[in-house]
Parts: sequence; C-alpha cells; structure tokens
Amino acid sequence: MHPNQQYPGQGRGANPPYPQQSPYNVAGGQQPQQQPFGNPSPYSIGAGLGGTASKFVIHNIIYIEAKYISVELFQKNKSIIFANMAQQPNMPGQYGSNQGGYGGSGNPYAQGGQPQGGNPYAQGGQPQGGNPYAQSGYGMSSGGSGPGGYPSSGQQQYGNNPYGQNVSTGGTGYPPSQSGGYPPQSGGYPPQSGGYQPRPGSYPPQSGGYPPQSGGYPPQSGGYPPQSGGYPGQQPPYPSQGGSQGGQPSGGFMPNDQRAQQLNQLIQRYEISPQIAARLHTLGNCEIVVLCDDSGSMNTPLQGTNQTRWDELKSIVNVVIDICAVMDSNGVDVYFLNRDPVLNVTNGQNMRHVFNSPPQGLTPLVPALRRILAAKRSLTFEKKLLILVATDGAPTNDHGQTDIGTLEAVLRNERTPQTYMTFLACTDDLDAVNYLSNWDRSMPNLDVMDDYRSERTEIQRIRGPNFPFSFGDYIVKSLLGSLDPWSHFNEMYEVRLTFILTLVAVSVLVVIGVVIGLVLGLRRRSSQNVVVEVCGAGHETYVINGSSILGKYSRAAVAVDNGVCSTVGRIILEKNGTTMDAALAAAICNGVMNAHSMGIGGGCVITVYSKKRNKAYSIIGRDKAPLAANSTMFIGRENMSVIGGLSIAVPGELRAYKKAYEEFGGGVLWKELFQPTIKLCREGFRISEAQAQAIKQTTQVILNDATMRELFIKNPATNELYGSGDFMKRPKLARTLEIIAEQGADAFYTGELSDKIVKEIQDRGGIITKQDLIDYEVDFQEALSIDLNSSITAYTTHAPTSGPILTFILNILQGYDVQRDGLKQSTASSLFYHRLIEAFKFAYAKRSELGDPSMINITELIHNLTSKEYANGIRSRINDTKTFGFEYYGGAWLDKIKTGTAHLSVVGLDGDAVALTSTVNLYYGSKVVGPETDIIYNDEMDDFSTPNTTNAFGVPASPANYIAPGKRPVSSMSPLIIAEKYSQRIQQVLGASGGTRITTAIAQVAMLNFWFNEDIKKAIDSPRLHSQLLPQEVIAENGFDYDILKRLKDLGHNITCGAFGGSTIQGIEWRDEANQYWANCDIRKGGAPDGIS
Repeated sequence: MHPNQQYPGQGRGANPPYPQQSPYNVAGGQQPQQQPFGNPSPYSIGAGLGGTASKFVIHNIIYIEAKYISVELFQKNKSIIFANMAQQPNMPGQYGSNQGGYGGSGNPYAQGGQPQGGNPYAQGGQPQGGNPYAQSGYGMSSGGSGPGGYPSSGQQQYGNNPYGQNVSTGGTGYPPSQSGGYPPQSGGYPPQSGGYQPRPGSYPPQSGGYPPQSGGYPPQSGGYPPQSGGYPGQQPPYPSQGGSQGGQPSGGFMPNDQRAQQLNQLIQRYEISPQIAARLHTLGNCEIVVLCDDSGSMNTPLQGTNQTRWDELKSIVNVVIDICAVMDSNGVDVYFLNRDPVLNVTNGQNMRHVFNSPPQGLTPLVPALRRILAAKRSLTFEKKLLILVATDGAPTNDHGQTDIGTLEAVLRNERTPQTYMTFLACTDDLDAVNYLSNWDRSMPNLDVMDDYRSERTEIQRIRGPNFPFSFGDYIVKSLLGSLDPWSHFNEMYEVRLTFILTLVAVSVLVVIGVVIGLVLGLRRRSSQNVVVEVCGAGHETYVINGSSILGKYSRAAVAVDNGVCSTVGRIILEKNGTTMDAALAAAICNGVMNAHSMGIGGGCVITVYSKKRNKAYSIIGRDKAPLAANSTMFIGRENMSVIGGLSIAVPGELRAYKKAYEEFGGGVLWKELFQPTIKLCREGFRISEAQAQAIKQTTQVILNDATMRELFIKNPATNELYGSGDFMKRPKLARTLEIIAEQGADAFYTGELSDKIVKEIQDRGGIITKQDLIDYEVDFQEALSIDLNSSITAYTTHAPTSGPILTFILNILQGYDVQRDGLKQSTASSLFYHRLIEAFKFAYAKRSELGDPSMINITELIHNLTSKEYANGIRSRINDTKTFGFEYYGGAWLDKIKTGTAHLSVVGLDGDAVALTSTVNLYYGSKVVGPETDIIYNDEMDDFSTPNTTNAFGVPASPANYIAPGKRPVSSMSPLIIAEKYSQRIQQVLGASGGTRITTAIAQVAMLNFWFNEDIKKAIDSPRLHSQLLPQEVIAENGFDYDILKRLKDLGHNITCGAFGGSTIQGIEWRDEANQYWANCDIRKGGAPDGIS
C-alpha cells in the first residue's frame, strides 16, 4: 500500500508507518493492555522492530522452524514471543517509542467493508477518492482531512506527518518532499486483473499497475486503537546494528537516519511485510548484481495480460534497484545476455533506455555469468556477492543448443564460497525453467523462484486465498532467498506436514511412481525406442516460438546472421544502393562480426536475380588450390589440411565481390561499401555470442599461436579470452579494408596488399605465390534452375557447389502429390519425412560424383540432377514402408561434417534478390592471421579428397574431388532464390551455413515455406532432420516430434539426436496476404533482420 492514502477517523492527524491496510503493524504504540498487540493485526510487532532487534526473535523463530511448527502455531504463540521481545535490551519502552495504532474507517484491502482511501485494487467496497497511482494532483485530500490520494506537494505537512495535521513537532520530515506528488510509476508493475477502476474524475491508472491482489489482505475487525501522536521522527523500521544482532557489522545495515527513512518509504510503497523487511539488513554487506535475460523469447506475452516477459523484468529490475540502492550507495550492476551492462545504477530511470530496446538473440547464460564472476571475484574476499538471474528459459550456445550441463558446472565449480545466486523465472511457462528445480536444494548458496503469480498462487493455496503476498514481498524474497534461509518462504509461509502426513504422502508418491515407471517401462520395451532418452523429446522439448525475430517490410528486406550487418545493408539501400550493393556491404560487415565463419581471406558463392534482365546468375568465388598443390600433398599429414599455411587455398572472396559489383552494383561508390565496417574496426564492436563460442572452442590454438593470441586474448596477463559482449577493435584490419576501399579488389590480388599476403601465408608454411593471386578468376554464368510449377522457378549456383544436389532433392519431392497424400494438411507427417530422408540419401550418393566442372566433365551428372525424368526414376525407388543399406543408393563416400560458413539474403528496392554464402571453412579457417594485414585465412584445402584413403565403411575417397592446381573443391553451399516467371516477383530467398547440413536444411525450409505455406519464421524455427547417407544415421534436432521419430525408427531409420543447431538459415519470403516481405534470421545463430517499409 502506498503512503498516499487518507484514513479518516479517530486516528486523523497521526501517521502510522503501516496504516490500516496492512496486517503487520510495526508502529506498535500504546496499545490497550488487554490486547497488547492490537486486535486487527495478526502480526502486530509493536515496537519490537522499531528499536534495536534482539537475538530473541531470531532464536525463537529458528527454534520454531527447527521443530517444524506451522505458521498457525506461530500465530498462537506470537504474543509470548513478542512480549519477551519487548523485554529485551535496547527496546525503548514497553511497547516502543512510537505511539502507533490507528483508528479509522476500514481497510482498503479488506474483502468486505467500505474502503475510504481510494485504492482501486480493493476487492470489496468502492474507493472514494483519487487514484493513488496518479502522477500528480492527488485526489481530494487536503491536509489529511478527507479521503483520496496523496496530498499534492503544496499541501504536504512536513515535520513528522504528511497525512494531516501534525500534533508532534520536530522530526526529520517524512516522507521527503514530493515534486508533483507521489513519484510517478514508470512502466508500472504487472497489470491488474480485477481491481476497481477509478471513479469518474479521478486520475487514470498507470499502465501496468501492481500485480493483481487476489483476495487482498485479511479484513480488519475494528480498526486500530487511536493514535495520540504523530509519526515519531527518526524512527528506525528495522533492528539497528548496535550490537544486539550478532554477526552484523556496525552500521552495515542502517548507517544513518536518512537510510531508515528511505527504507520506510520503500516498505510502504511496495507493501513489504515487516517480517521480510526485518531481514533486509542481510544485504548490508553485499555486492549486488542483476543478470537479465534479453533473449528474443522475452518478447512473449504473459498469459492473461497485455504485457510481455520483458515488461515484467523491467518492473523487477526497478524495484530491485530501488531497494538495493538504499543498501549500497554504489548502486546495482545490471548485466544482460546480449547487450552492454549498466553499472552502478541507483535509479531505475537510468534503465529506461535499455528496456526501450526490444530483446533479441539467444540465451547465453554461461558466458554472461562467467563475465560477472570474473569481474567480481576479487570483491568476494571482502563481501558477499549476490547475483540475481532473471531468465525465461534454458541456457543456449551460439547454435541455439540447450547447454544446461555447462551452466551446472559453472555453478558448482566456478563460484567462490561468498557467491550467492537466485534464479528468477520470468515466465509463466514453468516447464521452460524446470531444469532449475533440481538445483534448488542440492546446490549451496542457490535459490530458485517461480514468477510472481505462480509464487503467490502457491502461497495462497497453502495459506488461504486472503494471505497477503505483495510484489514487494516477492522481490525481497528473491533477494534474500540464497543469502538468508530465515527469509525463505518455504519455511516462513508453507504449512509443515506432520510426520504421519509425510509418511502418507511419501507412500502415495511411491505408489504413483511405481505405476508411472511400469507404464513408461512397458512403453519403452514395446517400442524398443531410445529416441526419448537421446533426443529429449517429451521431457525437454526445445520451444522455439517467440525466440527468433520475424521482420515485416513492404519495400526491402535484409537477413544476415548478425543483426548489425543487416542494418548496414539497410542503410546502403536507403542511400540508393542496389540490392547487390547492400548485400556486399553486409557481407563485408559479417566478415568482422562473424569472423570465425567468413571474411576476405575466404571464398563465397552468390545467386542473384536481376529483375531488369529477368534472369538469375551464379557467381562462384570459391577458393582454388595453389599452382604448386598436388593430389597427394596431405597423405600421411592429414592435420596439415586443417591448420597452418599449407591448408590455405587461394581466396576468391574479393574477386567475387568485384564481379558482383560490376554487374549488379554501383548505386553507391565501391568505397562506401566498406565504410561502415572500417568504422566498426576502428571504433570497436561487441563480440557476438556466436563468435564468442567459436573463440572458446578454439582456445588451445589461440593460446599457442602468437597472432591468434594478439587478436583474441583480452588480457595477456591472465590469458582471458574475448567473450560475448566484450568490446573489440581491429585497427590493422581497418587499414587493410581502407586500402581495398580506395584501390579496389585488385589491391588484394595484384596491388599493394598482394606481396604482404603472399609473405604472411608462406611464412606459415603455405605454397601460395603472387602468380596464384594474379591468376584467380571467378565463374560467372546464368544460374542453375528448375521449374517448381508452370509459373515458379528456383535458381541456385553451379558446381562445385551443392546447388545441383539441392535441385535434385526438390525435383524428387516435387513429384509427390501434396494434396493427394494429405501432407499439406499435416506437415508433421512421418511419410513426408521418410520420403525426405530417402531423397537426401539418393542426393548425397550423387554428391560424391561432383567436382569442379572446369577440371572434370560432369555435364551428364548435372543434366540428370536437374532432370524431371531422372528424378521420376529415383522417386520410384523410394519405398514408403522401409529404408535400405547405403549400397542401395549408389556410390558413396564419407563427407566430413563441418562447421563454419555464413549466409545473407537480400531483396532490394529495385526488385532484385541476392543470396550470398561465404566461408573460411572451419572456425577461423587455417588459424593463420596475417600479422600485418589482420586477415584470417581459410583452410579450404581440407575440402578436397585425398587418394588412397577410405572411410570407416571402406568407401574410398572420391576421385572427382582430388586436389589439382587451380581446382575448386566441392562445397555444400547452395544459395537459393525462387521467383515468379512472369510477374518477376521474388517469392523466396534462402541460404544456410553448417557444412554438409546446408543443403538438407535449405531443402526442408524451402518445402515447408513454399509447398506447405508455413511462414518463413515457422519454417526456419522448426526442428530439422539431416541425413547424408554415410554415416548411416538420421540426425534429429532436439525437440523434433517424438511420434514421427518413433515411426521413422519403425521404418528402419537409425535415429540419433543432436542438440538444437548444426545449420542456420537466413531467409526472406514474399507474403501475398500481407503484401510484404517477411524476413527471419535463424535463432540457432542469433541474427536479426532489417528492412524498409
């Protein structure tokens, strides 16, 4: 209850710190002897908490709890307990110095009766005054003589009593002067659902409001006894630290009267019960940090409200800051998962700009927590560290994979004994944070809290619907849960079971458990299915809804796997850049923001559709083998194909950019494409979570390589690596990009940079020469295409990319009658996925025949892969009732499952479309960083095959992909554009990263979106399957439908499960019904789209 409440009656002119609405009267005062604790208050403490606390209360409460005495028993004995308290040392008088009590006209929180104070949330009675949450002009009150809101600033009585005429003198003036009345409620608290609306003429309620008061406080019977004096000056609301409270440093909790007054004000504002408030001294010697989940799922609406999880988190943070800033003048440090921290916050208003920015990205709890632990470790030798983690889901890595195990390891092994943690669920979907429940009791110094509504519901279920539990109680409970077990509501409020009831309950649970175990065991044995155990389907299903961002734009869209680079592309479009201009600028940016995946030291492939020409084109900037390379160069030294100078192929990235710009760019100057990224390199940028994970996975190489150390070690003295959100600058790369921007792409191949590049590679054992750079040329021709129907065409890149493999998969599946087979009504069909997997197997068998068409003759192969007739023949070999061994599908070789690669999709104002996929192969390519240019060089030589080698199945390496001078290796990259033939409207732009999973991921998303009409977000978000023939397995992402996997297993598929991730897609579609481009970036990597409406 706020202090802006008038209570006419016998107590007018007096000021209790806890007026009628609260069952907890800490005012105490001259109570009638026959009712020493006041008739209306079940927990009236008198002055027991108004003076210095004694050890008695702690001793008695601990004793009671130790004996498992219920709260009811505590109520029965409270008069004895507090009578004894009043007799302890340091108590100023029999009942304290405050002549409390309060006569009046009723309790505004009562379920019955007529509240007169203007509380819009009362469940009974009609509020008669202004709105206590109004920001100015408070109701009808005037000097405390009538009902209504808090008096306006011109009417406030200072001294000791702002509520009416003061009969006491002196004092410090409570509360502080209100400029315009009661402090405005910015953002408010979770919305009210059921309170009364303000009467006509009163002020409108604040948006948000406090959480609904279900049941309200217990009704007051008779009101408080008359109060004969004003509010006493300098009345401390809690135990002082004068020495009677053992173990507390002097002055640690309440060093001055100002703090006491501020705390009193906060307690009233947030309706914190005295029993909880009395424990706030625990925070007196704590460093307090709040870690906020700002992942995309925080945009999810809260059920039954008009607010989101993000809105509720804002409310939580505001209250925490209010309370903790009083306890620690240095304020609170507020960290986030995907944005910069805000340090030393003493006012919630300072966080407004942060919460105005919508949440997006993954849930990287582990790196964020490690940053906090590292930053605060030295402080834990002097004080306790309290970390309040507010989250709505399980922790993820950069691929969107749930990573609970690492978080548990950090909590158990990386905290100091002085580090305390509370996890707060910012969701009403408690299954999403169910993983925390096992740690609540098993880990020391750790507490877990449900969201406010769930906590209140549980407490009131046990204690009755009228039991008071305010939002303020909830926040303080969250702050104290891991620090102070006394304040744990599990002990304070829940009714303890007797020994007999415990035995009965345990017995029942055992019986239920046995039954469930038998049922599940029989089910498991009957199906002989281990998918549940492996995949987590059914007990830890990945919930993707609300996590990724769906951008909707009427004129142009950009989707990059880093949101900063999507914005760079949009800015270029707004400067009248062409679609290709925007794509190239975004790619240059992505080479820095996702440097582990792509960059100017690698190669790219591009599919581009020109509306002006009504044609699509393929640009192959795939890296080439040096002139000195040969097919046997890695026999006996396979590791040299993945790390070091010998693994580096001749980069093609910039030559591809040059050709693309010459053909389809020019809306802005060449150098303008580089300016945003040059600025990022010079002024600094934040490490993305995706790149942070790549850095972590490359730790050993970084620590043992001088140039990698220079780039990725944040603190050389401690070997601390850059982590997610850390600020990095790359001035050397900025200079390199400036040279390219001014001199053109040829500066890399024939100009100022070329000699430096050759030297950097050769110094690390590479064989690239200046001639290799001079000779490099891109492949530019009309795109590979197939008709999906009479008016729709799909375009992709030529070999040695896997564009032909993608068209083959689409051709096979296109021949099935979607309407006839019912797949359009149920995309979650095991028959559809069985056929999909079979198409994958046939396609990957043919992939082993791919190679560089400039070196080997694959004309017939490409003809077959794009032929409807050939696809018909393959389709006839797909058996809807079973699968086969790998020999059935034709020639095969074991393709390496790789990481790396990045993709972007753009549709521009000119109606063109670009799908650009780029890679340095494995994370950070060869791990060779140019000491002068700061270029990260590829390890594309590892994409070739090596003769005289076989895989685990005895299948030899493919001769079509053997190394030869100037040859390009086979790639899984296959950027896709789908367009209407006649209107030239772009229907879909897709591409992926993820090694051998690229092609299968694009095929699935394309079909879900184009044939089954799932919107681009749903199609990309959905868990995916992957099969590449060898190894003989189907990899299902976490969360894939259990029943489908079970039926696939019954058909003979070997189902194994990987964590959510492995491939990431950036896509754009044209949505006819919305007349918009819809863009989505895969949450598995954490990008974000941008565009022009």
